[in-house]
Amino acid sequence: MIHTNITQEVNNDIYKQSMRQWNPPHPRSNHDRNANDRINSLMIAYHLLCDAVGQANDFYSDLLLGSIFHSFLRVTSCLYFLFIHLVVKDIVGIIAPFILALSSTCYLCMIVSLSCDVTRAARDTTIVISKLITNPNLKPGLRKQLYSFFLQLSKKHLEFSAGGFFNVNRQMLTSMAATVATNLVILIQFQTQPNDHK
Repeated sequence: MIHTNITQEVNNDIYKQSMRQWNPPHPRSNHDRNANDRINSLMIAYHLLCDAVGQANDFYSDLLLGSIFHSFLRVTSCLYFLFIHLVVKDIVGIIAPFILALSSTCYLCMIVSLSCDVTRAARDTTIVISKLITNPNLKPGLRKQLYSFFLQLSKKHLEFSAGGFFNVNRQMLTSMAATVATNLVILIQFQTQPNDHK
């Protein structure tokens, strides 16, 4: 929302500047200062939001790690019990592990999706600001202000972390799926080994 408002302010300023070229009125330095102040206040709001996200990440990172680890164990164990009930052909026993595994998977996907949305929005702001800087109709003072903001954005990396052990993103989800599959294969091999010796 903030980068949309910054884009609107810059586009309004460019439009008003082009209108002044066609109909030159008396100088409006006060209007230019107001536009710069509005853009500056949006930039400050963006930095405050980034700081709030960083503090939320610091506060909830251990809880996030615990939730992800719990969901990982639940999915692994439910899929293992699902396999056991399939082998025994217990149709009623299949339902509970399947529902628990599905709900835990949906929970993990929701956590990852929301975290990725925040990261993507931060990257989109950087892309939007870089496009605005390259606009040839931009006033030098406004370009300098946006360039300074762009440099500040390039130093900020908004990505949620689970207790500092790993970042919460889509790659984490695929790694977790591979780990669950590996653990299931190992558990199933332990399950079938005693039957082979008999």
